[in-house]
Formats: sequence, structure tokens, C-alpha cells
Amino acid sequence: MAVFVMAVGVLSMVVLYPLGLRESRQGQDDLQQAMLADRVFNQLVAALSHTEVKWSAWKSVPLYAKAQDSNKPELNAYLSSLVPGSISLNPPSETDTDNPQLNHKIYCHRVPGTSGKIMGLQVDFLRKLRLKDETVQSYYAEVMFQGNPEL
Repeated sequence: MAVFVMAVGVLSMVVLYPLGLRESRQGQDDLQQAMLADRVFNQLVAALSHTEVKWSAWKSVPLYAKAQDSNKPELNAYLSSLVPGSISLNPPSETDTDNPQLNHKIYCHRVPGTSGKIMGLQVDFLRKLRLKDETVQSYYAEVMFQGNPEL
């Protein structure tokens, strides 16, 4: 009887070991994703808050796209016109073969109801699931237009 009770206890611990490893790895992935998103947001908010950003370039970014919309506007399409030439950005590559949990896309949109002066920035981390990229984690930040809207 004692051997049976001991076997049940040991088997229960053995079953929990892979679960603990998986949760530990997920925690590491979450931390790396948060750090990369923070780096991206710090650079972008600093660049887009610059007073040299032109209102005409800011207005070229579309208004809010629904989060589930597959046609969200990617920031790369607007970055060269938004960021003044005096500011250099070094955004991280969207794909990382060594760390596939850091594969990401950066989206932007103007927030309606704010005179278009607030821009939302979103970083989606992607994983290949069932032969297509699916978002596994999203981070969001906002930046306000600081330039002269008459220029």
C-alpha cells in the first residue's frame, strides 16, 4: 500500500515538471517581448513627438483600424515621411531566426475623436501557427502631435 501511495505522489510530480518548464519558457518569452516593445516605443515616441514632424505627414496616417482587421496600416509605410531627417531610427528587424518569439510587426493609426492629433502605435508579436502568422501578444502606446498643425 505504501509503495502505491508513493508511486502516485512521484508520478504527480513527474507530470508537473514539463508544465513548469513550459511556464518558465513562456515567462522568458514574455519578458523579451516586453523589453523589445519598450525599446521600439521609446524610439518611436521620441521621434514622433519631435516638433519637426509635419502635420501633412501626420494626417497621411489613416484613422483607427479595428484590432482584428487584417489590413492594419504598417508603420514602415509612413515612417520615412513622418520622422524628420535629423532623427535617426534604428528599429529592430521584424524577424529573428535565433528568437522566433520576437518576430513582430509595428502598426500605427490616428485615434478618432482627438482631432487626429493622437497616434496609436501597436507592436504585435507573431508565431507561425497552423501555417500562418498569428498574434500571440500585443503592446500599445500613444503619441501626441507636437508640431505646428499649420505647416
